Amino acid sequence: MTTRFAKAWLLTNLPVALVFIAWALVAQVLPVNAIIFPSPGSVLQDVIDHPYVYLHEGGVTFRASVYGLLLGVLMGTGMALLSWCSFVLKSMLLPVSLLLATIPVVAIIPIITRIFGPGMSSVLCVVTVVTFLPTFVAVSSGLHAVEHSHESLFKVFGARKWQQLRYLAIPAAVPHFMMALGISAPSSVIGAMTAEYLIGSEGLGYQLRSAMANFATDRVVGGALLSTVMSIFFLSLAQSACTRILARWG
Repeated sequence: MTTRFAKAWLLTNLPVALVFIAWALVAQVLPVNAIIFPSPGSVLQDVIDHPYVYLHEGGVTFRASVYGLLLGVLMGTGMALLSWCSFVLKSMLLPVSLLLATIPVVAIIPIITRIFGPGMSSVLCVVTVVTFLPTFVAVSSGLHAVEHSHESLFKVFGARKWQQLRYLAIPAAVPHFMMALGISAPSSVIGAMTAEYLIGSEGLGYQLRSAMANFATDRVVGGALLSTVMSIFFLSLAQSACTRILARWG
């Protein structure tokens, strides 16, 4: 068991280690200014010298991602359940959601900023929109993915609408919900950083913008690496939840 775990850990982390080794070698060999291409050592040194900057800005992005993810998933699931109960509501919401899903986030941000003003309220709203759309579309598809024969059987036995939802539609929608969660979890970090970069006054996105303006490339790379770690953390949590919930429902 220990040997198998060690092999899995090595296979997972070896590519990451090779990337950092190649990065260090290229930074050492190429005659490129550190402002353009910083080495891993300079990035690590900046993290050591300014830990508060990374902790504070990373914490802001983390909170915005978590709150926006929770709001988006809850709203998307709730609206999907309502649309399942009402054909009229489904006909209104699903086309609008599919249309919004095709619009780039950067095109929505100015509208949200005009409504809520610049700051964390708009950032939170952007993350909510980014996570709401895949959740609503996926859960709606799952709720309507019930086999016709099963639905007919429930109707023959006189099952009420809430019984069809509880024992038929929701179990069919669970895999779709978990798929949406796996997409929305890392997307929440991307949405938060995009909004912070464009309209925020704090957070990792704002840190990237400020560092680029000051030619602090090592801090830009450090912030990007921290956001990558955060996205992987969110994705790992989502995958772990998917595995446990699907095993329980299965």
